[in-house]
Amino acid sequence: MAIQGLTALCIPPNAFGSLSVDSVIKRITLYHDSVSQCPSQKVTTNIYAGFHINVDKRNSTMMLIPSMYSIAKGDREYVTEFYTTLTLEGGKVKEVDTKVSTGTVPKNRDVMTIMKQFALPTIYRETIYGEYLLSPCNKYNRKVYRYRITKLTAGRAEVVFRPKVRNTQLVSGKFIMDLNTGKILSIKFRGELDMVKFIVSLKMSSDDNMPLSPKTSHTNIKFSFLGNKTRTQCITYYNCQKQLPTTIHDSHDRSLMDSLRPIRLSPAMEKVYERKFGSKLYIVDTTDSITPNTDDSTAADSVQQYEPMTTNSKFLNKLGDYFIERIKGSFGTKAQGSYRLSPLINPLYLGYSNKKGITYKMKLNAGYNFNDISNISMTVNAGYSFKQRQLYTKIPMRYTINRKLYVETQFGIGNRITSSEILDRIKHEKYDSIRWDEMNLNYFKDMYWKIKSKYSFNNKWSIIPGIAYHRRSAVDKSGFILSGEPHKYHSFAPLIKLQYSPLAERGPIISIDYERGIKGVIHSNTNYERVETDVAWKKELHRMRLFSMKVGYGLYTSRSKGAYFLDYTNFHYENIPGGWDDDWTGEFQLLNSNWYNASRYYLRGNFTYESPLLILSKLPLVGRYIEMERIYSNILFTDQLHPYIECGYGMTNKWFSTGAFFSVSNKKFGEVGIRFGLELFRDW
Repeated sequence: MAIQGLTALCIPPNAFGSLSVDSVIKRITLYHDSVSQCPSQKVTTNIYAGFHINVDKRNSTMMLIPSMYSIAKGDREYVTEFYTTLTLEGGKVKEVDTKVSTGTVPKNRDVMTIMKQFALPTIYRETIYGEYLLSPCNKYNRKVYRYRITKLTAGRAEVVFRPKVRNTQLVSGKFIMDLNTGKILSIKFRGELDMVKFIVSLKMSSDDNMPLSPKTSHTNIKFSFLGNKTRTQCITYYNCQKQLPTTIHDSHDRSLMDSLRPIRLSPAMEKVYERKFGSKLYIVDTTDSITPNTDDSTAADSVQQYEPMTTNSKFLNKLGDYFIERIKGSFGTKAQGSYRLSPLINPLYLGYSNKKGITYKMKLNAGYNFNDISNISMTVNAGYSFKQRQLYTKIPMRYTINRKLYVETQFGIGNRITSSEILDRIKHEKYDSIRWDEMNLNYFKDMYWKIKSKYSFNNKWSIIPGIAYHRRSAVDKSGFILSGEPHKYHSFAPLIKLQYSPLAERGPIISIDYERGIKGVIHSNTNYERVETDVAWKKELHRMRLFSMKVGYGLYTSRSKGAYFLDYTNFHYENIPGGWDDDWTGEFQLLNSNWYNASRYYLRGNFTYESPLLILSKLPLVGRYIEMERIYSNILFTDQLHPYIECGYGMTNKWFSTGAFFSVSNKKFGEVGIRFGLELFRDW
């Protein structure tokens, strides 16, 4: 964005012949390429955003919507404001630091956090908001839009655009451009994004330091769900010049916000403040320097002037905090640390698949930044399968020392693994009338702990040494006690992994894993040796399309007597199901979990093609509701499957994701199954 010594690009209006769509898009592209910053360059900018929220209709279901519990009762009109510092790298947001946030929402909670997606539109890139909405101003999206061009006076043109098919990833509207430079001067568009409808008006910046950024934006947002209806008006100012000290983070000082606000609020928003706090706003400070309010008592008074709460209201608020709302916050002297916990009780986190049945999942993320290159992070994943009546947990924690080195540990309990070899051995050695097949002797709970470290020699070569420890205990101990066999099995294994990326970040990742089990260490009673190779590649194509591939081979080169568990690193059953973006690619959806632990070797291939405009999205009635579609093709060879083939189709929208799959095993038709997951409010 910020380019020093940039000479203004001037393109004669007739440089491309007639004023055609191709010539207009070419002018815009040349302008973008001429002022784009170096991909590694970092830019810091300040953004002010003010929101006026009107709750038109609501009912009890609003309390179940993430980040809406705060306005599910009480007032019908709210104001909230933010002054935020963004750090961008290559035009993409890398860090968000909310300096000041004030408003009339109780406890200054975030409301409709999806609105923050509208913080920084990038109309020159392929997508407007993060990874959503194909921009009509980008040359790669030319094929999915229709354009009508009207030449105006003074070397300007108006371009009206609309999508060729109705789809939630496309927008409609118009923009005004300068024909001499190819710069877009203003743009207005409408569309849908994750449960909300919006109309956005942007006036682009004339500042040479931020040539691709908007100067101001006005956004009207409508949200409707199960009888709940809200309207929100948002005004945003970019590249604000007033700087705050680095010691200020997440302040709620209204007097400080009054001095930062670049324009006076609308009369309607001022009235909301006056009704809530009983006082008028401070006069806007027009100077560039800011002296923040350091009187703690004054700052506290300016924030906590809420009406008294009854005991019942406090109790309900606590329930909302811990069971319905996402729990999040920051800590540390400069807010280096942060945490975020998904709601403890929320039906929107349910999922379903043929093999796992109904599942419920939760996630806790926490992290602490020591400096720009060093941090520690932890994720607690928990899931419950109602069909299996089993709780699963997976807890990875990583300490990043610098850009080349990190140390990671992972702990998991409740995971299920099977071994038919144990049951076969007991039945073979114990000649009596006991019905061994009815005792579920092949099911085990797997508690594991892994620690590994990754060192990157450069952007192509990395080495990952580590240690893995497993304690596998029988789900049904009775049969083992009757037969005199142990019901717990331990393994301890050093491991090493070598990674190679021939094209650095743009190409495939090739890895080789080696693991060696050693008897006698921490009660280990297993010797084994395992080797795996894996090639993974996600190739991003234009217009939000993606091709992903995983090809791998694994082999146990040796196993001692009693080494019953074949537990591969790159080919295993995922106990805690994730969402559409977590594990729908690169997995076998219908494969029985027993097959993951039943062969000395495997050879697999998983291929997926993803596009927002594929099959159903092009149909006139249903296409407008589809965000992304996928085609799946998976193949597997083991010593008993020659081969196992699985194909499927999946789609996702703002409400749910679903997929239909069928399998062929050893050239015979296997089964048909579905997978379903709720995607409601995933970015809220």
